[in-house]
This record gives sequence, C-alpha cells and structure tokens, in this order.
Amino acid sequence: MLRLRRQRDSFINMSDFSVSAKFSAAPDPSSWEDVLAGANGFQQYCIAHCDTVTQHLGTALYNFVVELKARQLWPHDMLLTLVLWIDAQLERYRSAVIRDIDAASSTRFMIPAQFTPSNVELHGLLLAEQRNQFDAIRQSSGNHATQTSNTSRQPRSQRNTANSTKKEPSDNYSPLPQQDGKEVCLKFISKKGCPSGDQNVCIFASRAHFYPAAISDQLRNYLRRKFGGVHSNYK
Repeated sequence: MLRLRRQRDSFINMSDFSVSAKFSAAPDPSSWEDVLAGANGFQQYCIAHCDTVTQHLGTALYNFVVELKARQLWPHDMLLTLVLWIDAQLERYRSAVIRDIDAASSTRFMIPAQFTPSNVELHGLLLAEQRNQFDAIRQSSGNHATQTSNTSRQPRSQRNTANSTKKEPSDNYSPLPQQDGKEVCLKFISKKGCPSGDQNVCIFASRAHFYPAAISDQLRNYLRRKFGGVHSNYK
C-alpha cells in the first residue's frame, strides 16, 4: 500500500506520455459509482484518441471494475486500495509503451490481462488488508482483556496475579483456521457467502472452503461487521 500511495503522488498524465505532464492528485473514491465513472471515462478517452491496443486496455479496465462491483468481490471500504492498484497498472502500461518504442518490443500487450478478479497481486492486497483489520480487532480485544485482568488483580497476592494473567484469552492472537495450508475463506463462513458459487472451491486459490469446528469471538465479531453476520452453522 505504501508503494502504491507513493506512486500515486507522482501520477503521470495518461493523455500525454511525457514524464513532465502530470495531473494534480485526484480525490479518493467514495463509492463504486466514482470508480465506474473513472473507468468509463478512461475507456471513452481511449476509444476516441488511442490506438487499438490502448483501446483494449481501456475496455479491459472498465469490464474489470463492472465485474468486481457486480460480484461483490471487493469491500467498499477498500476502494482506495483498488484505485491505487489500477493506477499502478496504468503506470506499468505507460512504461511498457516507452520500452516498446525504444526496443521495438510488445510488452504493453500483456498489461490488459492484469485486469482480472483472480489477479494474484490484487488478491494479496485484499488478504493483507483484511488480515490487518482482523489483527487490529484481536489486538484491541487483547488489550481490553489485559486491562480488565490488571484491574481485578489483588496487589498482595502474586498467585492471583499469575492466575489473572493465565486467564487472558489465548485465541486473541491465533491465526485464521486453515485446511491443507490454506486459510479459510472468510466470506464462505459468513452470512453473505462466497461469490464463487462452488461449495468446494474458493474464487481465490489461496483460500479454502470448509467449516472450522469453532470460531473465536473475535472472528465472529469481524464477520458480523464486515459481511453482515456468520454462517448458520455458527448460530
């Protein structure tokens, strides 16, 4: 994310491929409509002013955003992350165009293929952000448990102090449930469900579809906040 933010600060004007042509920073997106409007505007500009390869890039980007929105594959509160990632792909395309001109190569043809919901890099950003949010919830819960424990301790009794420390929930920092080395798909065990439509296969290869025997209170609260609740198996 830090790399993407820094790259946005030096964003290149895509209507002019010279390094000196820059726009001022665009406002952060507040809705899917903002992202769709930007993608549509870029597509229309490419159709009107660019070659067929760049037109294909614009169309691929627009279709990609439409699919993400329709299939609810990207959290609304992470739209800025998505836009920063899109900006990074457009910058890669600009660099590829310059490289192709200098070396008579065709590397720019590969960039439109990046605009797919199964993109590994994009999925990694999503998982990292979700993990950070979940860890923050667990950390907050752990700090609260520690404060409660300290308040209830009797200063004259070291035994009570030790027992109080042991009672701090051990799953505050436990990893997400795994199966065959893959973390459980959070949407699969939520009320919303995974959009893959397949009970056995997640849309992302790094996640697994299975129902853990039990889930922690922290994970349960996270699923309620992010996805509207937990699966009926855990009610």
